[in-house]
Amino acid sequence: MSVRTAWFATLLLLAFTQVAAAREAQAPGPPWPILWSPTQITYRWYADEMTAGQVLPAAHGYCASAGRTARVGSLDRHGDIEIGSYLCR
Repeated sequence: MSVRTAWFATLLLLAFTQVAAAREAQAPGPPWPILWSPTQITYRWYADEMTAGQVLPAAHGYCASAGRTARVGSLDRHGDIEIGSYLCR
């Protein structure tokens, strides 16, 4: 197997892992993932139903698929909707 083929296979596996983790994170109830990449995930939820701390385990689960842990990047509130970005470190 050439180096180029091995590199491509590794990137493909990483992309598949991230997509699988994002799909798993899309549970029927809140929080709902709205944006994800290998380095972060952004969730939306109703502020009167959950806190950012309660969303953190979902972010940890997503980041764990890449061998990382999550930390809060930013939190924004728009009325009763909260949007939190979590960084995978």
